Amino acid sequence: MKTNGLYRTMAGEKALMDFYDRMLESWPLAYEELYAGPQNERTHVIAAGTPGSPPLVLLHGSTSNAATWAGDIASYAREFRVYAPDMPGEPGKSFTRRLSWDNDDYSLWLLRLFEELNLDKPCMAGLSLGGWAALRFASDNPDRVSRIALIAPGGIVNPRMKAVFKMMRYASQGEAGAEKTMRLLFPDDFESPEVMEFFSLLNAHFIYRRDALKPLTDKVLSSIKAPVFMISGAEDAFFDFRKAEKRLLRLIPHAQTLLFDKGRHGLVAMADTIIPFLKS
Repeated sequence: MKTNGLYRTMAGEKALMDFYDRMLESWPLAYEELYAGPQNERTHVIAAGTPGSPPLVLLHGSTSNAATWAGDIASYAREFRVYAPDMPGEPGKSFTRRLSWDNDDYSLWLLRLFEELNLDKPCMAGLSLGGWAALRFASDNPDRVSRIALIAPGGIVNPRMKAVFKMMRYASQGEAGAEKTMRLLFPDDFESPEVMEFFSLLNAHFIYRRDALKPLTDKVLSSIKAPVFMISGAEDAFFDFRKAEKRLLRLIPHAQTLLFDKGRHGLVAMADTIIPFLKS
């Protein structure tokens, strides 16, 4: 039995949300949980940092939630008032309708969120799908964004389908598949029992999205006026970021890039690299 199209059972949904709550209990600083939007399409937002500080919106990647930022949130919150929403249709606490990647769904969702939270030209930082969403929003709403930091973003070049198909296979392999997913996403020396548990819960209970994220068009990328900083890994299994760097700089000449020679898709602890750009 499906509960809402995202989870296999109600028990599975509860298991993932219980895990999410445990992760929030261990966050390194005080935070607020906010809800924005109408009752049938509420967005869950974690807010931290001093009210009145410059705003920063953090957008996590696909098949994840705002707990993604646990390792960096304290660093960001020292400089900004941080808002980390759970993106719709992902394993978080926001509404479950999956937005389309082929129209302006994500831009309209973010615009409503900005208006409800009274965000005036915040900085944005997006990981993977979150990077794609930030770029699309900045193109559709050029006067609503101050700066954009991209971490291993989608939307620049086509994904490597070999890696996508591997992820799909691993999703059906339970805990063994979770271990393989860890090795695909992170460096060999990366260890995190919490991330391992999360992937195991996803494989057991979550229904993965099957459509592939398409690159943004030349028109969309070339219309972005906000300063852009892209951080990526040369050993990313999902995207060829050497090609992405060339395309980004051709279409957004004012962009800055940083390519980690040994980096993979799961780039972690990036706040200290990103904050100087966001504040400059």
